[in-house]
Amino acid sequence: MTAANLVAGQPRFIGPDVDDVNRFFFDATRDGRLAFQKCRSCAEWWSPPALACFNCGATEFDVVTTGGRGFVHTYAIPRRPSAALIDENIVFAVIELDEGVRYFSRLMDVDPSVVNFDMRVVVRFVPAETGALVPVFVPDRGDE
Repeated sequence: MTAANLVAGQPRFIGPDVDDVNRFFFDATRDGRLAFQKCRSCAEWWSPPALACFNCGATEFDVVTTGGRGFVHTYAIPRRPSAALIDENIVFAVIELDEGVRYFSRLMDVDPSVVNFDMRVVVRFVPAETGALVPVFVPDRGDE
């Protein structure tokens, strides 16, 4: 993992708990990679980590590393007063990665007023209090 893959000075992240089901995911993030399960039976990608394919129920899968780039499929900017206590610029998003898998995450290092559908983004990793690295996304400025 390179220093460029980390987002510095960001709000704290509580959790996640690493267990036998999601260990592959956090092993990958520790190595600066964003990986998901892909079903050997129907070729469907899925997230969050699970014991079986959400599409066909098969239990055999491969762990596949993505390129970490995609676009904002949809997003939400919380406006409740309690959200401002956490982070006044918080943006939650569903990212559709170039490989087709969708991942719920946060957008960082971006003014919420400029976020839009189809905005190109790239993954970064933020340390959580548990020591795991959590994937977040930042605008893809094409300089990497």
